[in-house]
Amino acid sequence: MESSVRVLVSIDPSHPGGSAGIANALRAAGASIGQVLDELGTITATCSSEGIPALSRVPGVLHVEPERTVSVPKPGSKVQ
Repeated sequence: MESSVRVLVSIDPSHPGGSAGIANALRAAGASIGQVLDELGTITATCSSEGIPALSRVPGVLHVEPERTVSVPKPGSKVQ
């Protein structure tokens, strides 16, 4: 069973298709689009972990990386 991962896709802002065209191409490559953040040059998406290489090959995509989660201990908790 393929696991689903959230990814951050860095896009080329000068790509002729623009962010909307890149988002459509990512959908065709198997991604579910979350948000298109034009100001940041980033698209958030979900795909199978095996699908990341296909997203990387989409024209206009500069980089694809799994989303990272950062957490901070609650105040007063013992930090190791």
